[in-house]
Amino acid sequence: VDWIMEEKGLIRTKDECFQHMITGDPNDGEILIDTIFMTVLFLGRAGKILNRQDCIDEANYQIINHIKYLFNKEEGLFYHGWNFNKNNNYGKVMWARGNSWYTVGIIEYLEQTKLDTAIARHFLSVYKMQAAALKKYQDPKLGLWHTVINHDETYIEISACSAFLAGIMKGVRLGYLSKVDYLPVIIEGVKQILPYITKDGVVESVSYGTPIGHDVEFYQNIPCCPMTYGQALMIVMLQELLEEEWEELLTQL
Repeated sequence: VDWIMEEKGLIRTKDECFQHMITGDPNDGEILIDTIFMTVLFLGRAGKILNRQDCIDEANYQIINHIKYLFNKEEGLFYHGWNFNKNNNYGKVMWARGNSWYTVGIIEYLEQTKLDTAIARHFLSVYKMQAAALKKYQDPKLGLWHTVINHDETYIEISACSAFLAGIMKGVRLGYLSKVDYLPVIIEGVKQILPYITKDGVVESVSYGTPIGHDVEFYQNIPCCPMTYGQALMIVMLQELLEEEWEELLTQL
């Protein structure tokens, strides 16, 4: 926590955003939607547990700024990243797993921090816009989502689909989303995603680690292989499926 909050700790970009550092590459001037789940979710929870309002305030600021630079209001989806050195969103690609970090992460964040403010309403407003976009872009034949959400020529990516379903299901269960509107999305998605788990428990069709690309083809060319985050996000979805709210749904599978 101290490393994140200290001036000489986690690097900041312009406008005081958390720079998305990775092993061996500081990603100079870059912010990614992934950071909301990877860093900000932890910071907010730590602030609540440690009774440090400064951590919660910083976490809120980071989410606000990531929405500011990455959210496309026309589509209701997030771009993968923003570069402060070039002042652009690279290829303006709406990458599925990046979006899914917000879908599942923001619900967890609000539940953990117990925000009861206009800030929470703002975060939920963005979540609802994104959920509506996901409903729109759910593949009508395959019941899931493509690795570039608004490009159905790209492959189905299961880590993102798991997180989308987990986030939408939890949003319905907590009353943020209409069950009437989103139950068909959930039923079809859950039915279609389960076959991607092998008899040995391996989650298939998970894309490898993905830096920011400049076009759709870049994301389409990312190979798929078993990954820890693919396993983890599937578990998050299955854990939500075990909630009492979904007992009837389980009988339909």
